Amino acid sequence: MRDEFGFEAIRSVEFCVSVKEDHGHENYLVPSDQGVQDALRAMLHATVRQLENTHETDSAPAWHQFEVSEKYASKEPLIATLVSEDMVTISALYEEEGWSVNPSSLNNPADISYYFAVFRDDTKRKLLGVRRAAQFKGVVKSRLIRFADDSLTMIGDHVFKLDNEFDFLVTQTHVYILHPLGFERVAEIEELVSGKAREKALALGQQVTFADFTGIVEFVAHHKRAARMVVALTSRGGLDNIKRSKFVIAARETNVALINIGRRIGPAAGSELAFLELLDDRRYATAIKTGPKEAFVASSRKPVRGHNGRE
Repeated sequence: MRDEFGFEAIRSVEFCVSVKEDHGHENYLVPSDQGVQDALRAMLHATVRQLENTHETDSAPAWHQFEVSEKYASKEPLIATLVSEDMVTISALYEEEGWSVNPSSLNNPADISYYFAVFRDDTKRKLLGVRRAAQFKGVVKSRLIRFADDSLTMIGDHVFKLDNEFDFLVTQTHVYILHPLGFERVAEIEELVSGKAREKALALGQQVTFADFTGIVEFVAHHKRAARMVVALTSRGGLDNIKRSKFVIAARETNVALINIGRRIGPAAGSELAFLELLDDRRYATAIKTGPKEAFVASSRKPVRGHNGRE
């Protein structure tokens, strides 16, 4: 991360907000004084500290690759490649320049989706710090007071409260995520996944040639979790290494009901999600106890690291 931006050599800071309008979202530049710029710098450094606190060694960060099929904690450091197809919204945000100046864009807090700071270092490299505006909306519903001329004064409704950290940072090559939920909302992951789930489900049949995905195509159109899993499966690759005989055995051991569809196999009604979980290495059985094997569903695909730090 520090190879991609000079965090100790910031030369300029700009503050922008993304406002919901009739035709979609519009981003505006809001002029900011030195105090606001210093606060944004502090947010950036706090975010970097949180990200770097995940190092497993002095030189190797423990960031896992962001995947749309994963369920993440509220704060969990992740990394994504900016040019990947899931980052199309974030890539467009990073490339955007020349925002219209609009100080009044803060007048309607409920219309602000997120805010972002644009940092540039001494070599003109650019970094974005992005935060969903949930905290801002909570503050404007409260009653705030401040000291003015030795007396207490009510603060008006249009108050923008900066957070302590950004949800994620964007460099020219990577997205560094600290708060996955905030990132997914800004990146429009749900919309992106829903828009291509059916197409990706059909594409799975080209990688897993022994399986029929006709039922999956219809299933993902109405199940968000399954749609995310399908998109993750097609982007990850390696499915052509799955052997039919081993898949059938694993399905039997983990209670995935299969049916024959011509010369192919597919999930029985009610087993569509389980079928995808098995393909995604999320269903497994253990035999460490005497008696029948127990079947489980894993909530995560995070690799297990060995004692030497290798996966």
